[in-house]
Amino acid sequence: MRFCVGATAPQKGYETMKKIAVIVILILLTACAPTEKSYINYDPIEHNFLPYQTPFKTNENGYLYLTREQVLEDYYYMWKTLEENAPYLSFMPDYPRWADNTPEQIKERHAEIIKNAPEKVLLHKYHGYINDTLLELNPVGHIGIAGNYIHEMMRTIFAEMAETAPQEWRNVLHNLSELANNEKTNEFYRLVYGATDSGYVDITDNYSFEEIFDSGNQLGMAEDSVPYIRISSFITPAKFTFEYEEYSVARYKAFLEQNKNAENIIIDIRGNGGGSTNIWSKCIVELLIAQGEKLPNYEFLGVLDGGLNTYIRGEDYPYNLREDWQDIFPNITDVTQFDRLVSNDNYSADSDNSIGFNGNIWLLVDGGCYSASEAFTIFCKQTGFATVVGTQTGGSGVGGNPYAFPLPNSGLLIRYEGWYAFNDDGTCNQIVGTKPDIDVGRRDALEVCLELIAAG
Repeated sequence: MRFCVGATAPQKGYETMKKIAVIVILILLTACAPTEKSYINYDPIEHNFLPYQTPFKTNENGYLYLTREQVLEDYYYMWKTLEENAPYLSFMPDYPRWADNTPEQIKERHAEIIKNAPEKVLLHKYHGYINDTLLELNPVGHIGIAGNYIHEMMRTIFAEMAETAPQEWRNVLHNLSELANNEKTNEFYRLVYGATDSGYVDITDNYSFEEIFDSGNQLGMAEDSVPYIRISSFITPAKFTFEYEEYSVARYKAFLEQNKNAENIIIDIRGNGGGSTNIWSKCIVELLIAQGEKLPNYEFLGVLDGGLNTYIRGEDYPYNLREDWQDIFPNITDVTQFDRLVSNDNYSADSDNSIGFNGNIWLLVDGGCYSASEAFTIFCKQTGFATVVGTQTGGSGVGGNPYAFPLPNSGLLIRYEGWYAFNDDGTCNQIVGTKPDIDVGRRDALEVCLELIAAG
């Protein structure tokens, strides 16, 4: 004889029916509930990550627009792509600045704004919706809209660089150039940014190299006759990048040779938002290092194998993992969130352009140092090339050129870094930047530097 412990047979059948009914209701509610994915019909694999090639529509007043549903498709696809490929996003809430304004909160808040937009969204208004969202994530990881200058650099300069780059980077540069140089993206940048059929027309195209250089650089003397170099930007003219670099090298070399016997040189990059790393490597480092000297610095990255990352770089990441990475970065302990770990050994080139300088080099920095100027700061700290004086920098100077992808309905390019860059102390470089060797607090970095020089 078998005893039924608990509910009687009729009670048990009733309870079972209740459970089934609850499950059915939950399934129906889930099916009816709107989700992010319900807005995304675009298949990036099918389109090779390129946008739809359908033309923009014109409203009754002759203005070009996207429908609200198209804007939402672009919006949610943008977030989905960033979340799957930009690994630092999930770490941002761990830091005070984003503790109360997380990426998820930013996404949901701006999604509601777009859902209340007119049915027909003009292209400039569309640009504003996307830009307002990404501005809240700045300056982390170069996340943001790729403007006209970046679009032109990607479609032209990257293509040129791919022809002579090492094989491991050739495909990356080629794929990024292809993503930027498609019919829909080019059309959007013509309509919204005023680009021409021949590409971006930079305001600097109307100025000589001398005028461009003098507007962003100051070569002279600080107090007590200390040679002083002020560099407000590392940006080069989009169409004349290589020629401008050669001109800049000649200008810096002439100044540094005049002062090669000085005991100290101050390089001030406060407020420098970045540009080309070639400017500081060719115009500063290669001129001031000793003949034949090599200065190594290291990059350690956590990477996600998101679909777009894999498409851009291929199955094999251009960097390889150093066996001794834990010796170089002993403060890094948790790496479980990444699909792979990679590292890179960078060396400043031994240079025939060395002027034979033997004095002290000082680098002034602040929170405005970002991207290429951040890379210079990291190089100086790791190699001892210069003593870094100032305040915490802005970050995002590790790992190479940022990636970019077009949105499916507009072709607008969205930039991001496809890696998590570790600082020596284990923090994320994209989020917190770099600590100087000497933190000046609220004091003026140049004033403090001159005091240090005077004190010997």
